[in-house]
Amino acid sequence: MQNLLTQIITTHGAVVFNGDGYSDKWQIEAADRGLPNLRTTLDALPELVTESAMDLFEKYKVFNHREMHSRYEVGLEQSR
Repeated sequence: MQNLLTQIITTHGAVVFNGDGYSDKWQIEAADRGLPNLRTTLDALPELVTESAMDLFEKYKVFNHREMHSRYEVGLEQSR
């Protein structure tokens, strides 16, 4: 088991960020990794209804497209 964990961490360790996700350091790290900088709920909500996100949720039977749009609309209402 230890060998497996060592291999996983060695292979995927660059994915881990053990810092403060709210700090300026993370903002720089996220930009270096090419991650979007969605600072507010209103910035992030449209990501729920992208085709790729909806297809992923539907594939794993979490939400269908209609349910994702509903959650998006509720999120918009709650963010106002």
